[in-house]
Amino acid sequence: MKGLRNIRYWLFSLLGAILLWTVAHSTSPVERPFDVPVQTEGVPEDLVVIGQDYDRVNIFVRGSRAGLASLTATDLVYVANLVAAVPGRFSQEVDVTTIERGLPRGAVIVSRSPVSIDFRLEKKHSRSVGIRSDVVGSVAPGFQVESISIAPERTTVTGARTEVLGLKEVLTEVVDITGAQANVQRRVKLMEAGRHAWFDGIDEVEVRVEITPQPVEELADGESGDKQG
Repeated sequence: MKGLRNIRYWLFSLLGAILLWTVAHSTSPVERPFDVPVQTEGVPEDLVVIGQDYDRVNIFVRGSRAGLASLTATDLVYVANLVAAVPGRFSQEVDVTTIERGLPRGAVIVSRSPVSIDFRLEKKHSRSVGIRSDVVGSVAPGFQVESISIAPERTTVTGARTEVLGLKEVLTEVVDITGAQANVQRRVKLMEAGRHAWFDGIDEVEVRVEITPQPVEELADGESGDKQG
């Protein structure tokens, strides 16, 4: 009986030691790195962000092992407030307090990189540009494309000034008329205006391709040409 009591005592001691080790291990501080995506807010209405030196902020977070176990970079975000930005290059120090809001209780950021981020901004500009349809393919033999029309024919593009001023026209999505024997009418989206430009209102149009039978004399000329060839 005494031996049994000793075994029980030893087992309880072992379990207690394991429990204490587990608690101590889970609560002991550790450091983990995270690459946090950068978002912007407060951009002045007359400006457009056209670039930045970094799109992520690397941080080291110190906290308990248990607290950081389930934390991922997708849980965190760095928000840069550009309310004071001006055209050209605008530098802002990285303020980690916006990131710390997403950390578990007791966790702290011990380092960050970079220390600051340079943003590049341009004046916002709008202009009206023409729309060109992207019609591809060949109609069925004996038919021809009589006309192509777009409604509306123009749209307004807004964005970074240099990008908008360099835009002459915008293209529609592809309209395929391969093998067509009758009019083709499609409602299609406009292709992207630019990397830092967007459509201000209209972003899709109606494209109508009028297809008619070829005149008899043209068909006859085509057949005689084939025979001579």
